[in-house]
Amino acid sequence: GEQVSDVPAEQPSSGDGLLGEDVSANAAASGDAAPHSLACWPLEGQVLTAHSLDALIYQPTLGVYATHAGIDIAGSAGQVVVACADGEVVRCWRESLLGNVVEVRGEDGVIMRYGNLASLDQASEGMSVSAGDVLGAIGASAMSESLLEPHLHFEVLVDGQSVSPEDWLPMR
Repeated sequence: GEQVSDVPAEQPSSGDGLLGEDVSANAAASGDAAPHSLACWPLEGQVLTAHSLDALIYQPTLGVYATHAGIDIAGSAGQVVVACADGEVVRCWRESLLGNVVEVRGEDGVIMRYGNLASLDQASEGMSVSAGDVLGAIGASAMSESLLEPHLHFEVLVDGQSVSPEDWLPMR
């Protein structure tokens, strides 16, 4: 049960890197990058929580309504997570809300952020990846989403702004 509020979302200060203005329509219209430009999904699974910067979504673990800068894709603990496009691993870190995170910059500059990974053992900063290369596995490291079933938290950023990952992933 995803719950959505019609209360307007407040944008956080820039600097946490988690949330931003939804610019997917602007990016597509300006020709900066075309929707559906990613080669593959990071894993097979149902989308549990949608991308939502316009409406607040209930976060059961935190007990609050908040925006959601990515999508949560259901899977099983230990299920392999792969790169969605060719690029370079630009950052690997442990974050209090998203857990273990790997960030890949695609050749077109689009950033793909993979959170709630089991560990950071499979990827390292500066590593080149091709679409389909293993980046890690689903874990339970995201404290802010720990009441959800096992899943990958996946974000796409264009020019530093959050866009809907489903607009960039191939149609299923």
